Amino acid sequence: WTVTVDRGAVAAICGTRRVDVPVRAPGAAPELVPVVAEYVATPAAESAVAKLVSLEAAGEAAVLVLGNQGVGKNVAVDRFLELCGAEREYAQLHRDSTVASLTATPTLEGGVLRHVDAPLVRAAIHGRVCVLDEADKAPTEVTVLLKALVADGALGLPDGRVLSRSPTEGSRVVPVHPDFRLVVLANRPGFPFHGNALFRDCGDAFAAMVVDNPDVASEEALLEALAPSRPADERRRLACAFAELRARHDAGALSYPFSMRECAAVARHLERYGGDERDPGAFAEALANVLAHDAFSAQRSAVADVFEAHGFEGAKDRLAEALGSMPGAAALARDLKIEYLFSGAKGGGGASTPRTGLDAPKFGKVDPTQAPHVGGNTWAGGSGGSDTAGLGGRGGPYRLWDGKNVPHQVSEEAKAEVSEAARAEGRRQAKLAHSKRLKEIEGMTETEWESYKSMLERIAPHVDALRAALDAARDKRRERTWLRRRADGELDDDRLVDGVAGDRLVFKRRGSPDPRDAPRAEGEGRKTRKLLFLMDCSGSMYRFQMLDGRLARMLEAAMLVMESLEGLDEKYEYEIRGHSGETEAATFVEWGAPPANRGERLKVLQRMVAHSQFCDSGDNTIEATRRARRDVVARAAADAGDDDDDEADRRHLVVALSDANFERYGMDPRWWADALADTGEAVDAHAVMVGSIGHEASVVAGALPRGHGHVCFDADELPVVFKRILQHARILDDEA
Repeated sequence: WTVTVDRGAVAAICGTRRVDVPVRAPGAAPELVPVVAEYVATPAAESAVAKLVSLEAAGEAAVLVLGNQGVGKNVAVDRFLELCGAEREYAQLHRDSTVASLTATPTLEGGVLRHVDAPLVRAAIHGRVCVLDEADKAPTEVTVLLKALVADGALGLPDGRVLSRSPTEGSRVVPVHPDFRLVVLANRPGFPFHGNALFRDCGDAFAAMVVDNPDVASEEALLEALAPSRPADERRRLACAFAELRARHDAGALSYPFSMRECAAVARHLERYGGDERDPGAFAEALANVLAHDAFSAQRSAVADVFEAHGFEGAKDRLAEALGSMPGAAALARDLKIEYLFSGAKGGGGASTPRTGLDAPKFGKVDPTQAPHVGGNTWAGGSGGSDTAGLGGRGGPYRLWDGKNVPHQVSEEAKAEVSEAARAEGRRQAKLAHSKRLKEIEGMTETEWESYKSMLERIAPHVDALRAALDAARDKRRERTWLRRRADGELDDDRLVDGVAGDRLVFKRRGSPDPRDAPRAEGEGRKTRKLLFLMDCSGSMYRFQMLDGRLARMLEAAMLVMESLEGLDEKYEYEIRGHSGETEAATFVEWGAPPANRGERLKVLQRMVAHSQFCDSGDNTIEATRRARRDVVARAAADAGDDDDDEADRRHLVVALSDANFERYGMDPRWWADALADTGEAVDAHAVMVGSIGHEASVVAGALPRGHGHVCFDADELPVVFKRILQHARILDDEA
């Protein structure tokens, strides 16, 4: 698209298509016509202006412009008004905006306080364009007022006048000028902009358009205009780096959606202060200006890695010099792993035929050389053999991997040759070994603590992103609200009679909730949401860890939950339990008792691994899911009591992780679908497959209720899946 003024009209041209709108005649206040001095006609910018031209040509009098911060919404609107010669009345809304402030503005004239018409009213009377910015920040009652004006064509003013598009007889009716236009700008709802869902509340009354971040070619053209002296290759690499940051945000790996504004800020800094393009210090200094708000965020390193990957070598180290090292807990969060999560061996070694007969179960000897042992009955940690602790064999007391060699698997027929007495003795030894391992876990060593830190290093950026989103949902309950019974502020219409009776506390004003106010005002005093995470701790998780890393993903999911929910006890109460062939509910974190520190969180993960290593074979996924739903309902009901009127509106959550090993145990995925949708209670249940044999996970996910089955074979996808689940359950965007 190209947009220009041609023969007294604004023309939007794309190939053979042309849309025209007339240029307005000069008005009484030409100084109100905006002038965009640094407008750059990139393809993306021209396309946004062309959309506004098309909406005006279609006769739309009210337009809602949606988009992230910094994508050029204001520039597009101002450029359109400049071309049209339209006078603009501008107002920026905020969380303390009121209906009164939208229609009248107090002003002091000659020592007398007067209320004059606000920009919205002036624009309606004089036929101008009213631009309301940051409308998503305004309270709901203000946005409802805008909808009334647009949909009904009438708006009552505080002084008794009535704005109306269809004026009738009466001295108090003020006609709305036919040239009046209303343009409302808003960000998308939720984190990190903390806005309301404006499109949901009043989008049906507006013609909506979306302004997105520019494509790489458009952003490169903008950078050329802003930094013409910088090398073209540097500008392109900068545009590509920011495009990747946005893609990572869309995928859920980054919490902040880096926009064109931040990219332009880096280019301007380089143009004015940058030196040699080969000097990483110059670029790091420019980048530090836009990353200062994330100086102590665990995601800072991930952002710097993106720029390193796009050729800005040394930027990561120089950025650390500019912003400082990660202090205290932030530095600690960069390191974490558990020693027995082995990742060196991949795949399986094939079938095994035991070379010995069956005897009593035993641990076996330890080979310090870690040589491969297949099919025998002497060495602990071998595979495909008989009697000893290992993998893929028969008759051994429990699973044990030597940490190096791929396992071999005996047939089901060979397994069936194990006597019941040997099985019972094996279970006895497994229980003893399990008990011993649990005692060892309680006495955590410094080496184990270092291993935990190495695991956390991998998920620290994801913890930061998810925690930021959960924090944002929590903060919505702490919004500023109306404080009533005040001696100053705005007159409270609900207390007019009290004022006539002599009460002086008849005013209200916006502010943080006061504990002296009603305890349940604006959501205070509400009960917590119940979140139950059901982890697959079956033997197949341990057995196939070296095949696809499924046990590591399950542990990282548990760590992600515990780290992200730390300190949010006033809103969320969670439990982590496991399911296996031995039990449908092995509790690792109890309701209301989250791990107090990382040492305790490490013990939770170690107990999960120990359960998976020593538990009996089998699968209780479906029974565990049904029980989890029942338990969440019961816990929520007990917490609510008899007087919680909000309980019916609040959703709770069950997330069940599994390796989808259904076919082996003759289980139908439709049984799990029924378990996930088992009750009509306010519980959202989701299934996450973290492992699979062949395509079984996809088959299982396809049989589950739409939107409730998720497949995750990459640890980096875990936070994306969890955020999708939390949004589906209306937890991240909670307004209840």
